[in-house]
Amino acid sequence: MATITINVINESLDLQNFFIFQQLAVYSGELQVYANSLDSQASPPHATSDAHLTFLMDIDCQPVMIFYVQTGEYPAGTVVNFTNASINAAVCDATPGYTTFNVTYNADGSWSVQTVALAGPAEDQLGVVEVGQPDDLDRCDQV
Repeated sequence: MATITINVINESLDLQNFFIFQQLAVYSGELQVYANSLDSQASPPHATSDAHLTFLMDIDCQPVMIFYVQTGEYPAGTVVNFTNASINAAVCDATPGYTTFNVTYNADGSWSVQTVALAGPAEDQLGVVEVGQPDDLDRCDQV
């Protein structure tokens, strides 16, 4: 089981609600599958509050380990229209083994995502990996 950590900072000037959801698995011959919100929290502007959110998720499902952060209020378990919600959302791709992401909601409404930890050789062991600045990441970026 992997623990995924997504840290969110609100750099906008207003209180924002953020929710987390997971990319859909694709099954042939099945009915349409919907995504559910995994969690939802509000955060005041970081500049005036120094606040940030940390979402911790113990995930043991496969095959898709891609998570999205979006603005809006969808309490955990709420059905999410994946197609609409994923537009301009922050994307955190844990498929290569990344377990920790720093996500910033910028003042202009864009997202910056940085991967900061990769699962180590042992399943429960983490190692910090400097991946680079948000602008030069190729596995975690804006949709």
